[in-house]
Amino acid sequence: MSKSLILDACCTEYIEKICDLAECEIEESIAEERLVLNRRFSPGYGDLALDIQPKFLATLEANRRIGLNLSESLLMIPRKSVTAIIGLFDDPKLARPRRKKLNCTDCWMNQTCNYRR
Repeated sequence: MSKSLILDACCTEYIEKICDLAECEIEESIAEERLVLNRRFSPGYGDLALDIQPKFLATLEANRRIGLNLSESLLMIPRKSVTAIIGLFDDPKLARPRRKKLNCTDCWMNQTCNYRR
């Protein structure tokens, strides 16, 4: 079970890095248009409800195009799949910037975190 848990965590981190690379590619492709990228939002995170996932995938024809399906509990199959929305803005003030990589000094728990001891 420990190996499974570790492998699952590694796969999660890997797909997040792939998403970060895709985001960079999108940003490069719009550089000449002087648009600003919003951070990506995925159904089920923050204020984007998970229950939009079926309609989102149906609109994209994800099942037909790439074989992406949903379970009854709205888990994507294959499991490490990601859907996300990224906004493009003319005005940088309207965009929510991408999250920067945090380090311990940026964290609100930097004085009380058990991992810093």
